[in-house]
Amino acid sequence: MQNIELKVKIKDARAIRQRLSQTGCRFVWTMRQVDRYFKYPGARLKLRDVAGHYHELIFYQRPNQRRSRLSTYTVKRLSARDARTAHRILNQLFGTLAIIRKRREFWRYKHTRIHLDTVAQLGTYLELETIARSLSVPAARREHTTIKRLLGLDASRAIGSSYSDLLLHMQ
Repeated sequence: MQNIELKVKIKDARAIRQRLSQTGCRFVWTMRQVDRYFKYPGARLKLRDVAGHYHELIFYQRPNQRRSRLSTYTVKRLSARDARTAHRILNQLFGTLAIIRKRREFWRYKHTRIHLDTVAQLGTYLELETIARSLSVPAARREHTTIKRLLGLDASRAIGSSYSDLLLHMQ
C-alpha cells in the first residue's frame, strides 16, 4: 500500500486539537503504543504493540525528506503469541535499533489518518498519512495538500526522519 506522509514538530497540541475539530476532522481514539524498530538494511521494520490490544508488524520504505513524501508499506496484524515469536526472530536476525513509546491520538479527515503523537524523550508531533488505496496518488496528494492548508501546518517544522532516527540522534 502507499500513502502521502508528513511529520511536523508541534509547539501547541491544544491549538492543533482545536483546528482538527474546526476543520471537520473526526476524533477516533487515543492509545499508548510501543514500536520496536529493528536494524533492517534499506528500509524500516518495526513491531508495534497497541496498548496490549493488538500487535502489528510494519515494513515501510520512504525517503528521509522534510516535506510530504510517498511511503510504501505493508502491515500485518499479529496475535500476542505471534508478536512475541516475531520479536524473538527479528531481534536475532537484525537486532533492535530503538524502542519508541508514545501516546497517539488518532483523528481522520476523509482518506487521511492524522496522528497527534506525544513521544517519550522527543516531544509532540503531528503526522499526516493520506492513504492512496481508493484514491489515485495524484488525488491523495491533493487531499494531503488540502488538510495541510486547513490545519495551517508550518512546513519549516517538518521532520524528515522516523522517531527511531530522532531518538538515536539524541543519544
